Amino acid sequence: MNIFQFFQALPSDFWENFLISIIGAIIGSGGAILVFYLTIWHDRKKEVERKELHYKNKLRYFHSLVESVVDSVEKQILNMREYTKKVKKDPF
Repeated sequence: MNIFQFFQALPSDFWENFLISIIGAIIGSGGAILVFYLTIWHDRKKEVERKELHYKNKLRYFHSLVESVVDSVEKQILNMREYTKKVKKDPF
């Protein structure tokens, strides 16, 4: 019995079932790969959003820090001006 006789001896519905199984496996694998890539894309997008939020929070903190420093420096400048006026009036 050679290989051709073996394939001819198979029932006719075997090839139909075999083809359906192959197509189903391809569709299932393709779907799994698609879901995998969509998950990776979503995770990367979420990571970028998380980093942006982190940098925005750092920037807000820096902004508030600079504002508080500017306020205290302005008060210090006023106090120094008053002190220099007092020293100029009465040096001793």
